[in-house]
Amino acid sequence: MILYTIHKAKLTIIAVFFAILPFGCTAIPENTISQDDCSNTGENPQKCPEISRIITEGNIVKMRVKVYNKEGNFNPSLQQSDFSVETISEFGREKTIQPTVILPTDTRAETTFADVIIMLDMSGSMKFEDSSPGRRRIKFKGAIDAINGFIDAVNDKQNLDVRIGLAPFGQGGNEFTVTDKSLDANFYPSDSDKLKEKVEELANQYEELDASTNLYEPLETAVEYLRNSVSDSNNTTNNSQSRQLVVIVLSDGFHNNDRPTEEQQFEILKNILQPQDSEIPKVKVHTLGYGESLKEVYNSSECDIELTEEQLTEDEIIIKDKVIDQIINNCRYPRIRIDQLIVDQPRLKQIADLTGGSHQFPDNAEEVAQSLIKFLESLQEYQLEYEQPEGDRATKHQAKVLVKGLTSNAKNYRITNIGYGTLKPLTRALLTLGALVGFGLIGVFPFIKWSEKLRAER
Repeated sequence: MILYTIHKAKLTIIAVFFAILPFGCTAIPENTISQDDCSNTGENPQKCPEISRIITEGNIVKMRVKVYNKEGNFNPSLQQSDFSVETISEFGREKTIQPTVILPTDTRAETTFADVIIMLDMSGSMKFEDSSPGRRRIKFKGAIDAINGFIDAVNDKQNLDVRIGLAPFGQGGNEFTVTDKSLDANFYPSDSDKLKEKVEELANQYEELDASTNLYEPLETAVEYLRNSVSDSNNTTNNSQSRQLVVIVLSDGFHNNDRPTEEQQFEILKNILQPQDSEIPKVKVHTLGYGESLKEVYNSSECDIELTEEQLTEDEIIIKDKVIDQIINNCRYPRIRIDQLIVDQPRLKQIADLTGGSHQFPDNAEEVAQSLIKFLESLQEYQLEYEQPEGDRATKHQAKVLVKGLTSNAKNYRITNIGYGTLKPLTRALLTLGALVGFGLIGVFPFIKWSEKLRAER
């Protein structure tokens, strides 16, 4: 009888434990915080603020935030008063917080880490001259100068630790294949002498430029390479990616590998750039189309077809009507194959937009250099810190950042035990007393029953 009573008490305790367990593991529903669609806010829509990383140290929350101007570039001119944070706990309690904001130029700003792969088109058309004012430049040489300027600018930035990889790409002729092995051989810290040597080696391959533009497969390889370089053990904290992963595509052409199946190939690329699994590391792709617009090429050519203004300027129509293929098959350009002049701006825009990247379409070497510097500025981040209200150990929360009427994406996070301050003496004493009383009752209860039973049997 005594053993049965003890056993029953144990089962009761276990049942109570599992009954209350779910209350500490409640999942936060997605989009639980109200959010304006900032991509359509006001008369001049612009890109949403972006929380790129959240970590917690006890109940102190630290996040990295990117904010963009109306041109889609990083906005470095904001102040602390421009920011607020909206949080919601797993129990549904909402709070609005004024965080401490560390500006990118502040000496207190922590180092930003990034891996950047620069993909350079090695097609034959890169030997052509661009539209530089005054003395025209060979596009390939202008691109090399811009890459060197980008590396110098990275090294001049404070609180920026960047590794840069070179990925020349092209199919046919003197082929330039992008593989994990080729990326390993061309990936170095930005201040490494070896990186400058690799750029010089690339510059010396000018005479070998006769490949065609096979863009999608090399881009898939570069993106997967960066994702695979992210190690759970040394590159993430609280499930937040600590190193920015970026690909910069510099091309003067369009994807022309197996052109009849281009749409199917793009769908495969799209699924890689924008995976459904939120745990897959994010890779941002910036695209730079080096050359004239489709309208400019068409107006400078002799064509057997007539195309409307919309067909030459509206991205959706260009893709749907296969305008690029129409121009290739029905237009001619003096002394040059017309396909060597076409930059697929709609696809390059789509690629950037799918990953939250930026796109630029310069037509001369100086603008190429300026575009790369804009991409560099996008590595900068604002650093926000605040104390989480009701931030008890192991509780889950969600946050969004509000910046001048625009609302960021939502990020979930958990308050960790690491770095959590010790309990106050009174709280510690009450918890200890409660534990002693609880365990005392559990231990004494069977013996009280046993004593009562003995008295009843006398």
